[in-house]
Amino acid sequence: MRTLFTDEFIHALKKRYDRPGTVTPALFNFVTGEFQELRSDVDRTLNALSEECREKFLLSFTNPDTFQTAYNELAVAGYFAGYGYDIVYEIEIDGLTPDWFITASNGFVLFLEVLSRSTSKEVRAKETQITDLWNRLKQIEVPACLWIEYEDRHAPPPLDSAVCKRVTMDARRWLTSEPKPDKGETLNTNGLVLRVAYYHDRRAHVQVSGPSSGTYTVSTDAVKKGIDAKAKKYDQLCVNNGIPLVVGIAPSFAASIDDEDLTNILYGDEVMTVARDGSTSTHIENNGIFAKRKSLSAVIGFWRDHHPDERTRIYYNPGAAIPISKSILEPSNSSPDIENG
Repeated sequence: MRTLFTDEFIHALKKRYDRPGTVTPALFNFVTGEFQELRSDVDRTLNALSEECREKFLLSFTNPDTFQTAYNELAVAGYFAGYGYDIVYEIEIDGLTPDWFITASNGFVLFLEVLSRSTSKEVRAKETQITDLWNRLKQIEVPACLWIEYEDRHAPPPLDSAVCKRVTMDARRWLTSEPKPDKGETLNTNGLVLRVAYYHDRRAHVQVSGPSSGTYTVSTDAVKKGIDAKAKKYDQLCVNNGIPLVVGIAPSFAASIDDEDLTNILYGDEVMTVARDGSTSTHIENNGIFAKRKSLSAVIGFWRDHHPDERTRIYYNPGAAIPISKSILEPSNSSPDIENG
């Protein structure tokens, strides 16, 4: 299988970013970090593209500024490529360019738009600070793997350059002391807890993971507005061509939105009513995206950090103008006879 992640590609990234004090982008961390399974997924999906689509897509994927959005687009498209469906990147139809044009095994077609709803500028700034800390710690010449946690995960400390320098100095003194800290021992410094996860004699420098609470909640209002905007944009295109729209939701590496959030966004908020006698009842408000946008046939929630069997969930619009059958979007869970939806 042809791979994007050649020695030459990795060497070029390391030459550019693998230096003390250099803040590394998500692309560098993805390519050089412990994401082999995800990189294999990327290669499989890229190999399913035509050469023209591949070259066009890689312009975004290999650009540090657009990598995160491109990765999310490819991750969702990879779900369909895994079923052997034909995926075409940004084909222009009636003046619009959906992220993907998907053709199923039986010829059924659909538009796929990916909402790369992710993090705010504030959160991205925190991610950059954590990356800066990682890069500093990795310069320590001790073959230890450190796991970092916040002392108070509800109030993460500031990690500006001065703090990162102090943490690194404390860590260096601690790790090079005699006797060296044992596996499991911790160092509390500047609002962080550094724990020795293990020692790896084949590594020359410190390896780092964490903080474990580096996941941030996404505004559900922003996600709702994003889905609504995509459905509105492609409404007429879907109607004119009789082609359904599917939107994929792919949070970034540091942004979290769960199944309950998406259920409320799409089907309506669940409201509890308390009667005078103390009894309670619940009902679903008619304020979901599906009730408003009939051209939106389904939504796919994609969580890359879940078990492979739990990474995707399909949400179907019960009132879709162009319904899609389960056998199209979930062929592995349906009968072999694929319908036209």
